[in-house]
Amino acid sequence: MWNTASEGAREMAVPRIALTPGEPAGIGPDLCVRIAQQTHAAELVAIADPALLAERARLLGLPLHLEPLDLRRAPGTRMAVRGQRTLR
Repeated sequence: MWNTASEGAREMAVPRIALTPGEPAGIGPDLCVRIAQQTHAAELVAIADPALLAERARLLGLPLHLEPLDLRRAPGTRMAVRGQRTLR
């Protein structure tokens, strides 16, 4: 995917990657929270119950910031919040 800047230069667009945790009682929600702790060259979107992910983050003692996904917005156009890991 490519974005074209107003000056005519091309830059790589940020991809959007969907994470599906699977069975709520399994390890999938934990993996989603742990994946969100790392820096990625993509926007991560979790297709999951936000309350479940928040609870797993609390149990794991890991920071997690959840925000709703707006599909009308291009991937990677939100400013990062320092010190928080974000899943949409």
